Amino acid sequence: MDNMCSTQQYKSGMILALGELLIDLIPERDGMRIEDEGPVIKTVSGSAGIFACAAALLGADSGFIGKVGTDSLSRMATHTLREQGVDISHLVQAENGQLGLAFLEYLSKGRNYQYYRKNSVGSTLCADDLDETYIASAFAIHFPGMLLELTPQMRGACRRAGEIARA
Repeated sequence: MDNMCSTQQYKSGMILALGELLIDLIPERDGMRIEDEGPVIKTVSGSAGIFACAAALLGADSGFIGKVGTDSLSRMATHTLREQGVDISHLVQAENGQLGLAFLEYLSKGRNYQYYRKNSVGSTLCADDLDETYIASAFAIHFPGMLLELTPQMRGACRRAGEIARA
């Protein structure tokens, strides 16, 4: 019987994630509200960025496709992905714009999210920003479904990335 899991059956290459990076601001104590006094933790977020970091930490060649600005939070996000081993060579840097923010509260009734991301630089990624050769050479590409509803530009980028990957 043939081994159905032979690695020779699989294409090699990077696992790419396409998406929007965010900065999460989280009160340090459980039950603490955003409006309460006290320390807040800031961390890089965005499900596609988290996915790219997880893939890299698990030993995969991982890359992230997205858009950042020139602001300090964009630099923080870029640095974080690079430090985790994610290829950011196809991260587009816009002259204007900043990353979106997400405020998270861990309350007794569960998590509460508040997003401040309207017109975030990450949501402006468009099909023309994509490198077809980079995507075509990948083993897989991941993007969260919510990106299809984020902006028309991001929806176009996701559709185009899917077309390139399928071809």
